[in-house]
Amino acid sequence: MPNSRFPIMTPLFINIRNLLLAVVSVSLISIGSGPAPGGESANLPGLTDSLYDAHHPRLLFTPADIPALRAKITDGGPDDEAYDYIRLAAASFYPDSTFDGLLGNDYGMETIPNLGLVGFLETPMDTAALELGRALTLCIADSFAVDNNDYESSLRLRSLAHGYDMFFHGSTEPEREYVLNEIAAYIDHMTTSGAYAVWKYRPYLGNRSVMVASALGMAAICLDGETDPARITAALDFADDIINDWLSYQLDENGAYNEGVTYGAWSIRMLVYYSQARKNYDGVNYADVPRVRNMEKWFAYELLPEGSGRTNNLNDTAYNDYILSRHNTYFDWAQAEWGSGLSAWLWEHTAGDAGWDWGIEADNAATVLWSKNLSPQSPEYRLPKSLFWKHRGLYYYRSGWDMGPDSDDVSFSFFAGEFQGAHAQEDQGQFTLCGYGAKFAIDHGPGTVAPRSRSHNMVLIEGAGQHYAGSSIGTDAEITNYLLSGYADYLRADLADAYATHSKWNNPHVPFYGADWSWGYRNSNPVNYARRTVVAVHGENLPPYFFLLDDVEKDGLAHQYQWRMHTADSNTVDTSANPIRITNGTSSLDFYLFEPPFQSVQKFCPAYDNRTDEPDARVLTLSVND
Repeated sequence: MPNSRFPIMTPLFINIRNLLLAVVSVSLISIGSGPAPGGESANLPGLTDSLYDAHHPRLLFTPADIPALRAKITDGGPDDEAYDYIRLAAASFYPDSTFDGLLGNDYGMETIPNLGLVGFLETPMDTAALELGRALTLCIADSFAVDNNDYESSLRLRSLAHGYDMFFHGSTEPEREYVLNEIAAYIDHMTTSGAYAVWKYRPYLGNRSVMVASALGMAAICLDGETDPARITAALDFADDIINDWLSYQLDENGAYNEGVTYGAWSIRMLVYYSQARKNYDGVNYADVPRVRNMEKWFAYELLPEGSGRTNNLNDTAYNDYILSRHNTYFDWAQAEWGSGLSAWLWEHTAGDAGWDWGIEADNAATVLWSKNLSPQSPEYRLPKSLFWKHRGLYYYRSGWDMGPDSDDVSFSFFAGEFQGAHAQEDQGQFTLCGYGAKFAIDHGPGTVAPRSRSHNMVLIEGAGQHYAGSSIGTDAEITNYLLSGYADYLRADLADAYATHSKWNNPHVPFYGADWSWGYRNSNPVNYARRTVVAVHGENLPPYFFLLDDVEKDGLAHQYQWRMHTADSNTVDTSANPIRITNGTSSLDFYLFEPPFQSVQKFCPAYDNRTDEPDARVLTLSVND
């Protein structure tokens, strides 16, 4: 690789299968002795095969979809490979696994859809897969009850709904009634409990909101025609209220998600399965929402040039998680819904041969259901080199999308935006920079230390950074001016509020009267002003280079100011002359300090332990007393 330089300025589970089956049989005997969990047996229609078959399956697919799906998984492509993998798991891995292992910590989120697909798509139908799916569904109903743990209850409800929808043909009416009433009990609690109502409102509104909404929506669709219509209406209305606000506040109109890639991929996985069920049910399709379609554009910028499905570890996204490779759902769905060649490229570079293989933990069901084996279309031909998401406060520059360890492409990000709720970090004004195979300015992803200013590239005052409390206490910033052009991009951010105080969504009595966030008002660091300006120059025949100008004043008195930039710990940093040079192999970055004078600045580059399994760093630190 040629030498490349560019300058920059500044639960109870059963562990033995035959024992679990015995527990299931006991639960069936107990059904006849009293009402099921919902306590409504007298109000239910006769849950006969004819009634059940009139409504099921309808969440993942309908009976009319099955012939096309059977043809789809035998015509070549990733969907065929995914189905072969699922079928192998259902034949050899699942039967020898414990129920604990099959349900895992996501309550069968992958396993139950996989068993349903094998059960219905084999010719003749695979009754062993369907029976195992029914036993798993009954295990969830037997072993747990709805509670105020929104994460676990939502995942259980999701699996109960999928399980009831696919596995209960030929069951007895009491058996169906038992599971149906368990689902009804979840709906009734979740739509009336304050512990779930909070997920409609900022600062709680976030990825968990979509989990709750999608699970309730799928459960309502699953039971429609077999339970009280008022219950169905309540669940769908609850889901709609949450999702409409989530779309409006957490998702930028150009597709960037406020909580970052990890929670964006997780949230959209939840939404996609609900969207498919809703489309089958009444035609509502979230693929028709422009900002949902635009997520594929944002995901493309977040992929690191080094390839293998790795993403920029901004916010709570971990470098080592290959998160888009596991939650590949969106990329398959986009191919089916709007014939997206861009998402086909993203699938190939996250879950495909150019990505990372999560094996049985990947969303293979989504690939079977929605992958269209389209020709990948590189972002190079679909997206501009620079994009700014105003609502999110996020800017990216990409010199291109040549992916892999030998890529000489450059990726630069800059973030400063208003907190909209859910996960928050002390990172307003954060930037990252990688290029020519090296990581020059990095973030640190999730962890106990990572959210704080010391893990980000910013200015500290007397060692203190931006206001930090955690747990949905956010900070605000704003990109007040910006101009993007074919030659250079200009962005100016006001970061003062991030140092001084909390988000307006953490004011007293927000979102309800009596809400008290005062425990999170500590650690403020008020300033007279804190501004960061970025200029990204990217002419056609020159390497890109970047100017960073920081203008920070605490209170007009003398203070120590530290300008900090985290760089990969594998880099060599030479601070002996101006420009400071950061080198990795044959790639280097020349770092010119324009102001204050180079000799008046103390220069350090200590090691930094982020206390996670994320890559550690060295911190280029420029210190002045002013």
